[in-house]
Amino acid sequence: MSSSKDDKLQELAGFEATLNKVISQKFSCQNELLEVESALEELKSSDDNYKIVGNILIKTDKKRLESDLVDTKKILSQRFSHLEKEQSKLEVKAERLQSNLMKELGD
Repeated sequence: MSSSKDDKLQELAGFEATLNKVISQKFSCQNELLEVESALEELKSSDDNYKIVGNILIKTDKKRLESDLVDTKKILSQRFSHLEKEQSKLEVKAERLQSNLMKELGD
């Protein structure tokens, strides 16, 4: 195989590795988002509210906790959206490169 084809194979492997990292980060972000949404739902029916700070659990104001959770949800939603866009871009680039490589290998 020529050096050009080897370079493209390595580039494709790099895209796939990066894509796997992005997918993993997106999955983690989605799980965190679900946890925050669950906490916000639970907060509606709770009288005593606690927050973990370091290794301790402290009682906290409901409105303050809700505000913190809403802010966290907003940040996680933005991150999730960014990761989805990044995943799409990487998939398009990888597909294009794979298609070009297949054409070259066919020649």
